[in-house]
Amino acid sequence: MSKKKKSRQNQVPVIPQLSLEALDAVQKIERYARQELRECEHSGHINAQKAERILRTCTVQVLKTQITYYESLPTFHEKWIRQLQHDAIESAVGMISDGYQDSLYEHFRDVLWKTTYADLNPPKKLTGKEQESRKPDAALADQIEKLREECRLTVEDLSEGIGIAARSVYRHLSGKTIPRKRQIATYEAYFSKKLSKAVRLETL
Repeated sequence: MSKKKKSRQNQVPVIPQLSLEALDAVQKIERYARQELRECEHSGHINAQKAERILRTCTVQVLKTQITYYESLPTFHEKWIRQLQHDAIESAVGMISDGYQDSLYEHFRDVLWKTTYADLNPPKKLTGKEQESRKPDAALADQIEKLREECRLTVEDLSEGIGIAARSVYRHLSGKTIPRKRQIATYEAYFSKKLSKAVRLETL
């Protein structure tokens, strides 16, 4: 009985539909992007650089509009953001006409993922004291963070995958604490499996 209640509590609420106002704003952004993209495509060829700029702007604006609306809801759940990010990227890539090589669409997906990730996770500005205290652990923390981004994992996903509490993972990523040798080995084994290559973390 208690297990059933616990599993229900852990369920992420289904993402509701956008309000008409938010939906209208999203559609305006996408209509403008489609118009601009038409000028990038001529006789089976595409100006990839120009298309990339248009798609990046469009995807960030759409995602911001959606998140702003959903964050205003009392039922908002942070795990929605990952799905909204994925949907915004797929919608943007879907604006490109069919007929190009698969590598082009994958390139756009990769660019849009990195763009939206950077927009959702701006670098924190550290004070002089914070920078000084972070130096000893920064190199290892940065290595783990880059691997996490490469695997496209949230901190919660990484925590679950390696069996280390999310709170501890956050502290490792911020450089506030140094992972123990056993934890470093766990990170290495996990990332090696995810990336299908040998991963070694350099420590001081």
